[in-house]
Amino acid sequence: MNLASAASAGEIRFSDTGIDLNGIEKQGNIIITRDTDFRKIAGTDYSWADITAAGTDSGGEVFIRAERFEIRGGAIATNIFGDGNGREINIRVADSMILDGAGITLGGNITGRTFGSGNAGNIRIEAKSLTLDNHAEIAAETYGTGNGGDIRLDVGTLNISNVSDISSGSGGVGQGGNISVSAAESVRISGMSEKGNSGIYAAALGQGAGGNISLDTPDLTLDTGGVISVNTLGDGNAGNIRLAPDRLTLTEKGAVTASAFGTGHGGSIDITAKDAVNISGSGTGISANTYYGGGNGGSVFLNTSDLTLDKQSIISARTGGNGDSGDICLNVSNLTVSSGAEISTETIGSGHSGSIRISAKDSVRISGLKDQYTGGIYANTYRDGNGGNILINTPYLSLDGGGKISSEAGGSGNAGEILLNLTQLILTDRGAISTDTFGTGHGGNIAISAEGSVRISGSLTGLYADSEGRGEGGTIRVNTPVLEINDAGVISASTKGDRNAGEIALDVNTLTIIGGAEILAASSGAGQGGNVYIAADSVNISGTHDEGYRSGIYASTLSGTGNAGNIMISASDMRIGKDGVISAFSGGNGKAGEIRLNTETLSLTDGGEISTEVLGQGNGNDITIAAEKSVTISGYLGGIYASTYGSGNSGNITLSAPCIRIDNQGNISAATTGDGQAGEIRLNSDTLILNEKANITASSHGAGDGNTILLKTSDLSMENNSYIFAFSTDTGKAGNITLDAYRSVRMDNSAITTGSFNADGGDMAFHIGTILYLHESQITTSVKGGTGNGGNITIDPQFVILNNSKILAQAYGGNGGNIRIAADNFIRSSQSLVDASSKLAIDGSVEIDSPDENLSGMLTVLPTSFSDTERWAVTPCDERTDQPRSRLFIRRYFIPPELYEP
Repeated sequence: MNLASAASAGEIRFSDTGIDLNGIEKQGNIIITRDTDFRKIAGTDYSWADITAAGTDSGGEVFIRAERFEIRGGAIATNIFGDGNGREINIRVADSMILDGAGITLGGNITGRTFGSGNAGNIRIEAKSLTLDNHAEIAAETYGTGNGGDIRLDVGTLNISNVSDISSGSGGVGQGGNISVSAAESVRISGMSEKGNSGIYAAALGQGAGGNISLDTPDLTLDTGGVISVNTLGDGNAGNIRLAPDRLTLTEKGAVTASAFGTGHGGSIDITAKDAVNISGSGTGISANTYYGGGNGGSVFLNTSDLTLDKQSIISARTGGNGDSGDICLNVSNLTVSSGAEISTETIGSGHSGSIRISAKDSVRISGLKDQYTGGIYANTYRDGNGGNILINTPYLSLDGGGKISSEAGGSGNAGEILLNLTQLILTDRGAISTDTFGTGHGGNIAISAEGSVRISGSLTGLYADSEGRGEGGTIRVNTPVLEINDAGVISASTKGDRNAGEIALDVNTLTIIGGAEILAASSGAGQGGNVYIAADSVNISGTHDEGYRSGIYASTLSGTGNAGNIMISASDMRIGKDGVISAFSGGNGKAGEIRLNTETLSLTDGGEISTEVLGQGNGNDITIAAEKSVTISGYLGGIYASTYGSGNSGNITLSAPCIRIDNQGNISAATTGDGQAGEIRLNSDTLILNEKANITASSHGAGDGNTILLKTSDLSMENNSYIFAFSTDTGKAGNITLDAYRSVRMDNSAITTGSFNADGGDMAFHIGTILYLHESQITTSVKGGTGNGGNITIDPQFVILNNSKILAQAYGGNGGNIRIAADNFIRSSQSLVDASSKLAIDGSVEIDSPDENLSGMLTVLPTSFSDTERWAVTPCDERTDQPRSRLFIRRYFIPPELYEP
């Protein structure tokens, strides 16, 4: 059935393709009223059944009213070819309306087009249900200077399937029309083939801007390639998409897109879903991307209660050309990104990446594909454009299974920042937050503020701001009451290239590093390693990982010429337990980092270690520890070390605390085994205690010289095979020992020694306020072999007491050292020895300057027979003789204490 209406004079032509009204300047209206319940327009494969209103002036209107209405292979069209404006197609159906393309090209269509300067007419349809199937189409398009018409659908349900579509297009200078859909119950769009996808489209193909799409419905589903899309392929800007469903479901390549392929800017996507948005499947998602041209991409705004992305689905605002990508803004209660799904504003061109802003009332959970390290939130740049920022506000954020939050720089562009405002952050199973740089661009910063806690656990899990190219690394800042890093987790700000790594700054109440976890600021290139700054109430470090990683804080240079970063910690209480370590390490030509600790109490137990080490040509750096209360070092191989194994010099150790206690084989050591010089050891304390094989050593095992041990204390106590050493086992000179003790030095079965095998022995100077007491102990400076001279010993307390002990300054082939003791009282047992001698050369001198140098001639051995106490104690003297009591019986407090008693 072909219907036409002419409202002006002209010729009407009939043909196999329909009714030709092109010669009619003005068309009339076509009105089909509901005299019956059912209206049907049908065609065959070879002819159309049309309702057409077309002309060069202005088209007529088409009104259709019916209970039910179908178009199968037919078409309704209002076309304008001149200056006139198209008129409206208005269809109102009480029940169902079906458009079936029936496989015919341009079949099953309702169209309103303009090809000239006139504007196309609008299309309005009202129905209880509207179905488009088999390539059916509703279109309002402009191909000239006129604007396209609007499409408005008011329905109960809308189903678009089998590559059918609703479209508004601008192919010329004119603006594309808008599409508005209001569905009281649901909208479903599905179906795709090699010819295209089912969907709702608003395109800008020329200079004109594309139209907008708005859709309101309780239930919106896009599956099997169903699409809602606004895009621009030319100079015109794409329109925007506004969706307001209660529930939005995208599966099996279902998509909502706003794309820019030309110089025009892409449109934005605004979705408000009261209940939930579920997106699942590869190729499925929401995107506002810009591709080849210079147009900027649009933004994505999404508001919903629960947003779930699953199975490699995506929300993106990317740029692949010169244009900048838009932002992604998500306002949700719960966000779940799992199984390789992504939220992305990446740039692979010269355009800058947009930002990602997420506000989640309850939680954000991110999980990747475990074997492929994919899935997460990305604002990366891979070429000239800068990466975008990522901002997340939520009480709970978790990343696992390779899930990632990343703002990385892979080209000349700089990476963006990652800002997280949370209550709790949990990273496990390769979950990572990264602002790495792989090119010449600078890495971004990571700033985390968590009111509750931050917990990182698992190998390849953690926070990364590394530089692997020529760009500067970013910084990592964490502010939280509780920071726990476990099971080989890591916080890293390192560099492998020419530029410097960023800093790590942690402001926490409690920092726990266990199970082989690490905080790492390293350099393996020419760049400088980053610094580590920690402010905490308590720091606890201990344990190893199954693969042998030691828990610790590292500022290292592994190779190259770059210097390692420094470690600065301020904490009330620091505990470094078994296999825990704080290390500044130089393995190349760069200088090792400095370690500076300020604390109230420091405890190193069961092998806990603080160290600076040099393996290459670079110099070591200093360890400086200031404790307001105490330092305790205990356990085999546990302690504080400043060592060099190459040509670089070792760093110094400075330790200050009211009480320093080293026991159970604990160590403080500054050593060299190469050509470099060992560092100094400086200890300042009120009380210094060494017990159970404790050691303080400054040693040389190579050509480098040992260095000085400087001890300042009020009281030094050494017991049970404890040692203070400054020695050389090779050609390097042994270091010196200087001891300033304001009150006392007490040694029991212990030794203070400087010595060497083939070089000069070191000197010792003891400045002691009151007493030096040695019991089965020794103070020696000796040379075991070669021609090196023995060192000198100077001692100047009030009292020197030697009980089965030795003070020696000996040499083998060189001259013996000199011993000078200046004391008010010098007391030694017969088994004690003071000697300065040489086996092959000249003996040294022994000078003892003491008024009471030897009291042995004035002492008498008491008799071994004693009075019978039973005889004399039964009756006191005064009762037996009426005389006052014997002067041999006096109160205890009148007897002066022994010199060695406190």
